[in-house]
Order: sequence, then C-alpha cells, then structure tokens
Amino acid sequence: MRLGGRRYALRYVPPLRPGNDEDMKALAARFDGFCSIAADTGDLAMVADELHLVTTASWAPPAWRRCLTLGGHWGVRVIAVSHRPAQVDKVFFSLANLVSTCRLNFDEDVSTLASILGVPRAEIAALRPYSFIARDMVSGDVLRGITGKDLPVTARARRAAAPPGPSPRPKGARRAGVSSSHRRARR
Repeated sequence: MRLGGRRYALRYVPPLRPGNDEDMKALAARFDGFCSIAADTGDLAMVADELHLVTTASWAPPAWRRCLTLGGHWGVRVIAVSHRPAQVDKVFFSLANLVSTCRLNFDEDVSTLASILGVPRAEIAALRPYSFIARDMVSGDVLRGITGKDLPVTARARRAAAPPGPSPRPKGARRAGVSSSHRRARR
C-alpha cells in the first residue's frame, strides 16, 4: 500500500516476557489480528518476528495461513524470523521463496533446516557465528557466506543487478511457471 506515494511495511514483534499458557494464547490471538490487518490492507511487506511463539509445526492462526496462501494475490510480501525453526508452521517453509539459516544450537532445528535447504545436516551444525546458508527455493541455488560480508543474493537479484542489455522478454511480460504467495503480485 502507498501512503503519500510511499510503500510501507507492517511489523509484528511479540512482547518477550515470560508467561503462562493463557499469555501464549493471547499472543497468538494478537498475531492473528495483526495478520488480518496485513491481509485486509494488502500491498505491503509483512514482517513477523519470533514466529515460533505464535505458530507450531502443525498449527498456525487462520489469518497467518490466509496471508501465506492468498497474500501474494493482494501484494502481501511475508518475511518471518525465528530462533526455533523446528517449531514454525510448515506451510510457511513450503511456500517461501528464500530460506536462510545461521548457527543453530538444537539438533531438532538443525535437522529441520537441513531438510528444507537440501544440505547435509553436518554443514548446518558446523556453521560458525555470523555464517549463513541460504537457498533460493525457486531456482534451487544454495548460497553460503558471512553475514554482513556476503549477502545472500538470489538468482533473481543477480539478474536484476546485471548490466543493461537486450531484455530476454518484452518489458512487463510475466515469467511463466513461477508463482509464490511471498512475492508481490505484479499489476
């Protein structure tokens, strides 16, 4: 969405205080409301921090699922972060365009990301602080590097940064066969 000609993002950061089960249910309800606002607004970047606090591997609030599965049609671009990827809703990973990881401490999280990224478990377990492994889920490119030094650049970003030259397809033409709820819908 544009306000005054500017794009904007909507960010959800859960309150990070210890709580009981009732607090966690309230947290999930607030996140569901946040997702409803994003879905109803459309044309924005939606950032969800500490996703493992508001979803599980097999459950997510209904509005979150709506943002993932239908949000791309409304221009909702989803970015989510979690320290515990094994506890994150699996639908998110199955629809993501880019998945990356840094050093992880728990075997369950290492196994989850190794499976998603298609790399050996030992490679993720061996990551040092500030190192990352990322996978462009559309092209299949696996990228490795140091955060802040080697940016996880996807194949699409490399093509966009290429020097100008003859375009392989007419300007404005859609790319066939590539679709995701995380990419902004082209209008």
